[in-house]
Amino acid sequence: MQRAVEEGHRFAEKNGLHIAVQITDPYGEPEPYRRTGWLRVRELAERGEVGVVLTRWPNAVSPMSKLRYPELDYLGRHGAQLFFTWAPLSAVSAAGAAR
Repeated sequence: MQRAVEEGHRFAEKNGLHIAVQITDPYGEPEPYRRTGWLRVRELAERGEVGVVLTRWPNAVSPMSKLRYPELDYLGRHGAQLFFTWAPLSAVSAAGAAR
């Protein structure tokens, strides 16, 4: 987890972003809306408190693409973008990389 946190901070610094909240969302449950960490992300997006969500890779949202896409759409409807911080994906937004 520490590596993911470090990558996130480097990505934010490189792209002029400020990390307002760091949320831990342990892997395990494939349905994002059943995890307390992801529910917190959704809540922040709903309230307009975040414009960018950083995560290491697509599987951090869900290992199942059919569960991942609705979450990406949900964030987008609330004005938030999702970016991956893992180097091979870091230059591409989730909407373009995960589909």
